Amino acid sequence: MVEDELSAFQTSTTDDLTRISNRRGFLQLAQYGLNFCIRNNQPAALAFIDLDRFKPINDQFGHAEGDIALAAFAEVMQASFRSTDLFARLGGDEFVVLLTGAGKSDAESVLQKFGKLLADYNSRAARGYHLEFSAGVVEFNPAAPQGVDELLAAGDAQMYAIKAAKKQRH
Repeated sequence: MVEDELSAFQTSTTDDLTRISNRRGFLQLAQYGLNFCIRNNQPAALAFIDLDRFKPINDQFGHAEGDIALAAFAEVMQASFRSTDLFARLGGDEFVVLLTGAGKSDAESVLQKFGKLLADYNSRAARGYHLEFSAGVVEFNPAAPQGVDELLAAGDAQMYAIKAAKKQRH
């Protein structure tokens, strides 16, 4: 019975396509991570990540290829982030990563590494498109803690500002 319950919990908190946490799983686990940071007076950083130009992949190559792109993006996330980092697919082409014990500059360095691994994937895969992303990074202060929803909203707003600036340059 316990195994069945654990299996049901894992199924309800894992994204079917990418095999990483889904929104529900992230929201449950992120609060534990933030509580740990509060108790231990450690910073954390949240990166709200959006896959750039995902709609054209679906439109030009089909939804099956879009699914391959999302799964590949999640695989590169798994290879890039630390085992202690919590990352998830929130839905559609939106992802998130919570880096406990890391400040904003640490998170930005990790995202640069992720970008390099993604560029390596693009070169190897040669699927006719490149996987690229925009990310909004916000820092969690354990002395003045914000909730997970507040961090997500702030990261989302910052990500959209970055995405808008990219569109103006192109």
